[in-house]
Parts: sequence; C-alpha cells; structure tokens
Amino acid sequence: MFPAELEVQLWQALSTLERNKHMRYVTSVERIGYARGHQEGLAEGWRVEAVALVRKLLQRRVGMLPPVLDQRLEALSVDEFEALSEALLDFSALGDLEQWLAQP
Repeated sequence: MFPAELEVQLWQALSTLERNKHMRYVTSVERIGYARGHQEGLAEGWRVEAVALVRKLLQRRVGMLPPVLDQRLEALSVDEFEALSEALLDFSALGDLEQWLAQP
C-alpha cells in the first residue's frame, strides 16, 4: 500500500496519462475480468448455437416439438446436449425424445 500522498500522485499521473493518450489505464484485475467475461460470452454463445442446432435436428427427425419438451431442452447442461446430439441420430418418433429425457 502506498502512503496517501504517493497514492494521490500516482492517480493524478495516471489521469494525466489517460487524457494525453486518450486511453484508460486498465489494471491487471480488470484485464482478468475482461478475459473471464469474454470466455463466458463465448461459452454462452456456443450453448445458444448448440440448442438451435439440436432443436433443428430434432424437428427433422421427430417433427415439431411441443413447448413442454422445448423448455426441457433449454434446461439441459452442455454435457447433456452433447449426449442428446448423438442419441437423436437414432430417434424416429417424438416418444424417443421423451424417453431419452426421462432417463436419470
């Protein structure tokens, strides 16, 4: 921890630097936060795309999904989606999906 006087000088110097360079100083903690946010955003984007793809494949295999089953798909984990994406290749009717979802 800096003495109070040095801390004030540091923040004044950083403020001057930010104004002169037209850029904001980003701390290590902020950089880590940005990186984590980026990774979480990528993971969520992947999940959204996976849900859309599995939904399309299911509709081709078994027809339109009732809203209740559609909601159950939204609740699946990434691992469960991976398993479903393989299992749906063997589905021929809506009952196959219902049976798969009923498994523990």
